[in-house]
Amino acid sequence: MSAKESTEERFAAGEAELGLDWQEAARAAGERARATSARVSDAENGALRAHGTTDPGEARAHTIASGSSRPVRYQRLPLLEVVLERWSRAIPRALRALLPEPLELRAEPVAARRFADYLAALPNPAVIALFRTEPWDGAGLLALDQGLTYALVDLLLGGREIRSSAPLGGRACTEIEAVLLERPLRAVLAELGKAFAPIAAVAFLFDRIETDPRFLAIARANDSCVLYPLLMTCAGRGGRLELVVPYAALEPVRELLEQDFPGERFGRDPLWQHHLARELWASEVELEAVLAERSLPLREVLTLAVGATVPLETAPEGPVLLRCGDRPLFEGHLGRRGDRVSVRIERRLDREAEA
Repeated sequence: MSAKESTEERFAAGEAELGLDWQEAARAAGERARATSARVSDAENGALRAHGTTDPGEARAHTIASGSSRPVRYQRLPLLEVVLERWSRAIPRALRALLPEPLELRAEPVAARRFADYLAALPNPAVIALFRTEPWDGAGLLALDQGLTYALVDLLLGGREIRSSAPLGGRACTEIEAVLLERPLRAVLAELGKAFAPIAAVAFLFDRIETDPRFLAIARANDSCVLYPLLMTCAGRGGRLELVVPYAALEPVRELLEQDFPGERFGRDPLWQHHLARELWASEVELEAVLAERSLPLREVLTLAVGATVPLETAPEGPVLLRCGDRPLFEGHLGRRGDRVSVRIERRLDREAEA
């Protein structure tokens, strides 16, 4: 055995004792390097190379990450939540005559979504009913998922309970199916108008059914919308129904919907009303008896002195005006009661005529 062969054998034995294989280590290191480089895009590599060629002391701006959308915070409308809860309870009664079995419904919390984000999350094709709000001059959506769409169609055609169903294909809704779905959707929208009746008179009118989200331009992309999801089940089948209404469509009644209960800002508090009336009746006001009024030039006012006489253009038996502040209230005549001068009220002045 040569010296070269003995040296290689001792080196390999040392690697075996330490558990090291330089070929495997190099292979693993290469795989890690390739994985790391795969995570960095060509644009980022270019930015890093450009950054390395600039002056180290120069400050440069770089975009680390960017998102297509930010989360939308729900602007709570307490009275709207009450209206939607009342609507969800009325839907099973409205569809009872159309479905073979009672409808079970579970509502999820009201949320908010950016309109563009909601459209991007919709499947294509989809089943979306557009409706108009009159007289608010707004619009909204009722979106049905695939499970609820075909469940309603089957039940409307006389289908019964099934225990299992085959996966539904991603086909678009046919014209016959759209016509069948129109009747329950109109009934649901009619109940929504009834739920709003205590707040404001509004009608939610069915417009059409769309299957392509690109034709649902009822609001701008960055506009916020109210989202109210409902899970509906009938005869062992069902799916998800979502009500989407832009905040702009609710603007005519926004102040009312921000209340915690109807009439919050316009209702009367009996306790406060009684307290206010009691304090008003006990308050004191000052009445002035005006015998006569005359306008004098400033020249004559400056010449007035003690003992000067100012003639009034009225007779001793002329009327006397009683007023509170600058508002005339009564008219009477001057008299005497004991050793005091008094005024006997003859008539009450019409405030609107005096104003």
